[in-house]
Amino acid sequence: MKKFKKYLPRHQHILKVNQLTFYYGFLVWLGAFARKKVYYHRNTYRKSLDRPVIVVANHLSGWDPFLIFALMKRKFFLKNVVWRLPAHYSQYKIFYKRLLFKYLGVYKIKREETLEKSLKTTVELVNRGHSIVFFPEGKRVAYDEKTKPKRGIGHLLKKTRAYVLPVHIEYSRRGWNGFGSYLGKCRFIFGELIESEYFVENFSDENRHEAVMNVVRALPKRALKKEEREPLFDFSNITKGLEIREKERV
Repeated sequence: MKKFKKYLPRHQHILKVNQLTFYYGFLVWLGAFARKKVYYHRNTYRKSLDRPVIVVANHLSGWDPFLIFALMKRKFFLKNVVWRLPAHYSQYKIFYKRLLFKYLGVYKIKREETLEKSLKTTVELVNRGHSIVFFPEGKRVAYDEKTKPKRGIGHLLKKTRAYVLPVHIEYSRRGWNGFGSYLGKCRFIFGELIESEYFVENFSDENRHEAVMNVVRALPKRALKKEEREPLFDFSNITKGLEIREKERV
């Protein structure tokens, strides 16, 4: 990979300006008003970025990437990097989403026959110095759902030279009402930057993706005190919802 560039080409500079506008116009306010608890590893923001960053997180809501950027420390977000986010090609069918995606630098991704084809654009972007947010599970999952991560993150780390920033996400509740989707309290844990070589050298192609996801899932135990590890999510809400539905059927 080429040396990490300090100065951005023109098209990347325009994209960075768009992202800064969105950051100060929306994300700052989102971070300010969100009911949140945020934890940062003490060494994460001390490193100088000589390579791009791959943010790796569990995926619970469509709000996840926005909150990651909003709660990420400002200086870290504002460092001289361009952030990119993959979105499934089906999302591009909606006109206003296409405009927003183009403005913010979101790019389409489609499952192909091989990982080489599916992640070709992602590998090229990271090797050109773009930082990305990546959800190894490949879809939004329920909080208590045990989903195996896809092999994509393992392939991506093998083909690139980057820092991995693990992030663990929790919500007390989530749902949908007449005004749109809503979330309860959230807890975000930002781990320590890990060089991609660590995963490539210590894990095989068969289990590298699981090793990355294990780091994400282990963050609450490593970062929180014993009395703070209680899950935010209220599982009684699920039981109440099922009881209400059963009564309606009767």
